[in-house]
Formats: sequence, C-alpha cells, structure tokens
Amino acid sequence: MDLGTYAEFPVFKGVTEKDLAEVLRLGVETGFGRGAVILKESGKSSDLFILLSGRVSVEMEASGASSEGRRDLLVRLRPGDVFGEMAFLDHSRRSAYVVASDDITCLRLDGEGLERLMESNAVLGYRLMRNLARILASRLVDSNFRWRNELAGPRI
Repeated sequence: MDLGTYAEFPVFKGVTEKDLAEVLRLGVETGFGRGAVILKESGKSSDLFILLSGRVSVEMEASGASSEGRRDLLVRLRPGDVFGEMAFLDHSRRSAYVVASDDITCLRLDGEGLERLMESNAVLGYRLMRNLARILASRLVDSNFRWRNELAGPRI
C-alpha cells in the first residue's frame, strides 16, 4: 500500500508525508483468516491496528448467569478504521475482542515505538492524538444513539 492510501485514513488526517513514513516504519502488515481472534478482551498489548482490507467485529463478553461464553457485537469496522486505540492510549488491558469477519489485512503499529515517536515529534503527536480523539468521540456518539434506541424499545 502506498503513502497516499494511508494518508486518506482518518487516523492520519493532517499528518505530513515525511511523518507518515516514520509512523509506517513502526508497522507490520499482518493477515488473519475469517474467524481469527486478533485481540482478546483483557489481553495486554499497546499496539495500535489499522484495518487495510476486510471487516472486523468488536465484541465484548456478555454479562449475566446465562450468558457464559457469549459475546455481544459492539461495532463492525471497515478498511481505514483503527482498533486497539483504548489500550494504546491508557496502557491498560484490552477492553474488547476483535474478530476477523472476513479474511483481513491490517497494519500493526508498535505501541511503545509509536508513543516514543509522538513524544519526540510534538506536531505529529498532536495530530495523531487529535485524530484518535475525534475517532473515539464519533464512536461514543454512535454508541449513545444505539443505547438510547435500545432503551426506547420498539415504537408502535
């Protein structure tokens, strides 16, 4: 994939070609088959992922006595979407499963290396953090609307 394609992804909005090339040096393109678990809820890792092809499902373990082993779908992501951002940002355990819905390719960015790069290049760090904040804000708004609609129930 060329720099121009990566530059179109929301997480890289406003990032210079030179800075983008530095970020991409921290990444490895990785493929997963349909059904593969890419990230496990409660797993430890700060790596950040960008979906290049295919779709993934973000899922959480269902709670309650009768839900053992069941996971609920939170969102389905498409090429250009980022995942793993929560653990990247706060260095905590993974908060959800990410499962390949199709055969997929993603870019796995080394979380520790990316953080060092962002600390050494304040402009790049600002742009990436701003973009991640916008992505998270958009997801929160979508989640709020889904939650509201579920609470409202069916309309007659």
